[in-house]
Amino acid sequence: MYNGCYYIAISGAQCTGKSSIVRKIAEEFDCVTTSESVSRRVAKRSNLKTTDLKFEDEILREYVNIFKILEDVRDKVIIFDRSPMDVVAYVWVKTEDTEKVMYYRGIADSLMSRRFDTVFITNTDDFEYVDDGLRARDYRDDIQWRLEALYSTINVTKLILKGSWDERYKRVEEIVSFYCERL
Repeated sequence: MYNGCYYIAISGAQCTGKSSIVRKIAEEFDCVTTSESVSRRVAKRSNLKTTDLKFEDEILREYVNIFKILEDVRDKVIIFDRSPMDVVAYVWVKTEDTEKVMYYRGIADSLMSRRFDTVFITNTDDFEYVDDGLRARDYRDDIQWRLEALYSTINVTKLILKGSWDERYKRVEEIVSFYCERL
């Protein structure tokens, strides 16, 4: 719990049901959420390609802005479509420059530090890749194992979401309900 709020992230590769789960959870519960994933919002407003590392810089800036806004929020469940750690996983896929990956990792760690209570990582096995024009290619398997490795090194409850969309939703719903009852 941070500032009287529970922070939850649904993290994972593209096309694994994150955004639709966040939208439905926001409809069902009185949660604070962004209207769409931070990466999708940055992609829509910038001329940057998702393959450009400057894209990740903009995403992390957006997270900083969001966290500043959330400083005044109290007694809510806050649910994110992705997390700063997703940025690190994508940088890790895009470059073999270890120093660059560690630079992004340091920023993500500071943004997530003491903030997130639960992170769900969506499994890539159950959903087909969809090219919607924002995605450069199917990085899903590479992102999956990198996220699991990254989250294993920080102090946060990590749960893997598997199965159908309904099964994934039910698991997230259980945790959100649990947190809402404690507010």
